[in-house]
Amino acid sequence: ILVGNKMLLVKMFLDIGAREFVFIQHLSAVMGFLLGLIQMMSWMILNHGGGADHCGGDARNSFRCWGGFVILPASGLTIGYFTNWLGLTLLFRPVEPKICCWGYVNLQGVFLKRQQQVSQELSKMICQHLVRAGTMLEYVVKRKDHLDKVMQIYESHIRDAVDKSLPGSIKALAPRIYGDGTIDNLKKEIIDETLKELPNHSAEIETYMDRAFDLQQTLAFRLSRLHPSRFEGMLHPIFQEDEWMVLLLGAFLGVCMGAIQAYLLGA
Repeated sequence: ILVGNKMLLVKMFLDIGAREFVFIQHLSAVMGFLLGLIQMMSWMILNHGGGADHCGGDARNSFRCWGGFVILPASGLTIGYFTNWLGLTLLFRPVEPKICCWGYVNLQGVFLKRQQQVSQELSKMICQHLVRAGTMLEYVVKRKDHLDKVMQIYESHIRDAVDKSLPGSIKALAPRIYGDGTIDNLKKEIIDETLKELPNHSAEIETYMDRAFDLQQTLAFRLSRLHPSRFEGMLHPIFQEDEWMVLLLGAFLGVCMGAIQAYLLGA
């Protein structure tokens, strides 16, 4: 079900992880600023005692004159890659809570800290869009082996219901009056007629199944009580598939911005 609804799956995690993605943005901004200060200090040290006006003639080959075109893009690559890597890592690391500072600070992945809330939100969206009674019925109907088992259970229940509803006297007299196999034929007719009528009540059946299974609360309860490592193992692979793109994009933009900085500063 999940594999066949990738776009819906992405939307679900964009909605559920909205707070976490904002965290990545803020963390990247703070780390970019701090690392940018280091980058600025490196630039000032490189140009200490002279700038672009000292790069004429033979001095043009000195590191001071062309080093900016190396240092700024390289530091941009490092900053872009590192800030994105750190943000993604802190979503799920540390996996288990680590209490420090005399119990005032809990170090744990920001997604895992919200396991209770995420479990509620995730189970709600799964039950609204993916795992519903209608989806389960559709799945059973498409799988012949599953459908045969369900039909066997259904016919068994109908036969038991007919046996319980008929008095013993009728069971004894019917074969003598109408012939052998009368009760079995009655059961078969009831099964056939109810199967014909069932599609007309599909909405009521699905509503009853959703209420009886109570999937949302059951799923939320079990997800919220998973060990953090298992909860992380369920969510993290969804992000891991595209993490390399986020890291590569951060590094690429860092190099581009570093090269622009070097050009504008007259490196």
